[in-house]
Amino acid sequence: MEKDKDIMERDKDIVRSDEEIKQTIVKELTADKRIDPAKVEIEVNNGKVTLRGDVPDATAQSSANWIATAVPGVTDVINQFSVREPATLTMAGDKKKRDRSH
Repeated sequence: MEKDKDIMERDKDIVRSDEEIKQTIVKELTADKRIDPAKVEIEVNNGKVTLRGDVPDATAQSSANWIATAVPGVTDVINQFSVREPATLTMAGDKKKRDRSH
């Protein structure tokens, strides 16, 4: 972990074009099996990344945010994902069952 932190510190001052940053993020998101890059919109403006779209859960959202943050040249990440958590659907179904039993 310390080595990763050192690499990130060293790489944070690298200047890259917005297109290079976007392509690197797409490549890294594609490697993460929790995220469908086809459902993610990535906007980069002067190193500031905005992520939009749908992710299945908070873990995928956090992972996408971390991936974007770790890309050299990124200065900020704005996470505007919609999170679809299957657990919420189950909880709603359980509540309906409890309501009917009273």
